[in-house]
Amino acid sequence: MSTARSTGELGFQRHIIDNSDGCAILSNRGRYTAFEYNGRTITFLHGKDLIEYLSVKEWDDGYLVVECRGRVKGVYEDYIDLIYILENLYMDARAYLRGIREVRIAHA
Repeated sequence: MSTARSTGELGFQRHIIDNSDGCAILSNRGRYTAFEYNGRTITFLHGKDLIEYLSVKEWDDGYLVVECRGRVKGVYEDYIDLIYILENLYMDARAYLRGIREVRIAHA
């Protein structure tokens, strides 16, 4: 189940970035992942094992391949389908994702 919430409720640090370079930010806190681009943050639940995102291995217009560190699994590869998440939030996925050329991990 995906839920969208204000970043303030979950305690995510807002990243002031210039999106003119087509860069989005991926971060996590507790059980939630945040994907931030163009002034909007999409927040959704991820697996219980995740400790942190280590790197983005691939960005393919809404599909992410990420390297993660988990409590049980250690370092592993995972996949995020942002199109599915955005459509379930009744958002125009293609419009929101348009212009993203790169996704970076936010490090504390």
